[in-house]
Amino acid sequence: MSIVAGDLRFFQSEMEGSSGGAMSLIEIPQGKIELLFKDTPRQFLVDGGIVYKKIFVINTNPQFALLNAVAYPLLQPTSGEELALALGDASDTDPLPLQFVVYKDYNNALQLGDMGTNQPRAIWMRRLTPASLADFDEDIPAFFQLAVRGFTS
Repeated sequence: MSIVAGDLRFFQSEMEGSSGGAMSLIEIPQGKIELLFKDTPRQFLVDGGIVYKKIFVINTNPQFALLNAVAYPLLQPTSGEELALALGDASDTDPLPLQFVVYKDYNNALQLGDMGTNQPRAIWMRRLTPASLADFDEDIPAFFQLAVRGFTS
C-alpha cells in the first residue's frame, strides 16, 4: 500500500479568492485548481498583468509520509499565459518577497520536503498574462494541472 492521488488534497487559503493567509476548509476539487483564476477581469487580461493565488496541499494518508515531495505544473496554461510557483508558509499574505520559478517537470520542481500525515504545505501560484492576449476567451479559464509527487516511507 502506498499514497494514492486521492490522499493528496488541495485547499484554498482563507483570504478572499484564495489570495493568502492560513488554510481554509474549502477543498479544491481534484483537477480543478485552475478554476481559482476564473474571476480575472477581462480588462486585466487585455492590459496584461499578474494574479497571485495561495493554496495548500495536504497528505491525508494515515500510514505513509510523502518523502521528498515536489510540486510542478504538468502543463502550462493553454491560453499563452505562464504559471510560476513559490513555497509559502502557514499564514503569509504577501507573495511579493517570494522567489517564483516557472517549473517545467518533475526533475525541475518546487521542493516541498517531507509531508507526514496531515502536514500541509503552502504553495503560491503566479499567473502571468501577457498584454493583448489575442486568443483568450474569458469564459474558459486557463487550463493547467498541478502535480505533487514524492516517495513513500
